[in-house]
Amino acid sequence: MKKNSYSETAEAAAFLRALHFQNDTPLIIKDSFAKNFTSHFWRFVLANNWLMLLLKKIVLKDVFKATYGQNISRVAFTEQSLEKLVQQGVKQLIILGAGLDSFIFRHPSLIQQLTVFEIDHPKTQELKLMKIKKMGLTIPTKVHFLAIDFEKEKLTQILQNSVFDKNVTTFITWLGVSYYLHRSTIFNMFKELSTLLSKDSYVCFDFCLDEAELHQAGQNELLALKKFVARKNEEFKSSFNSQQLASFFYELGFEVNELLLPVDIAKKYFSNRSSDLQAAEWSAFALLKKMN
Repeated sequence: MKKNSYSETAEAAAFLRALHFQNDTPLIIKDSFAKNFTSHFWRFVLANNWLMLLLKKIVLKDVFKATYGQNISRVAFTEQSLEKLVQQGVKQLIILGAGLDSFIFRHPSLIQQLTVFEIDHPKTQELKLMKIKKMGLTIPTKVHFLAIDFEKEKLTQILQNSVFDKNVTTFITWLGVSYYLHRSTIFNMFKELSTLLSKDSYVCFDFCLDEAELHQAGQNELLALKKFVARKNEEFKSSFNSQQLASFFYELGFEVNELLLPVDIAKKYFSNRSSDLQAAEWSAFALLKKMN
């Protein structure tokens, strides 16, 4: 994200959820709010079939399929995991880098059982709150918006000044972020989370697989995506070997509760579909559990 600016990536992610709601059957996730959370430009694209075709086939032809299914399936995996764990006692939800996600409006019965903390850059959060007001939506009483500049502030400090209870079982979502961070930054973030979270809390996140694990199609997808984000002055900075993931996080007090590789994601969410939705060959999802 550009300094002192809101996240254009958040608007693009909202566009993909809106596109899924508008065009795909059956739905993997149902986000009727996404269209109004994205920008005027993306709403214009959604309303024009020829422009959509131009975008998919020419402008973004090398990255569209690599990102579309990845965005939709990571939301589905995270929300399905959360729903299951709420039944097992999770009471707090922290959405790191919440962007323009509409979870708090799409799952009212689940929200009633949780204290929710949406945490993001001040500019992105300001944009989101403005859109919520414009749509006439009411923010649930147990949802708290906390602004943070990750370059200058610690998550611990932000949460300590809120109603967050570190003794309560918590679920953290951290989607679409790890790619842009060095492994050392990810390590430090989880080190901080390990001091914040109680035993049996969870962190759900997506990550880039090491190129050595990828087939040629996956390597091509990843190269095209790296070139695309580079044109936006961003950079993919980290990746993980799936077989070494457990040892990396074990040092930090987390165990891998569930790991979905591309083949697993394809089977779980995209089998027998003929649309543009498909599993990204370069990305995987992990659900980590705090051990003690």
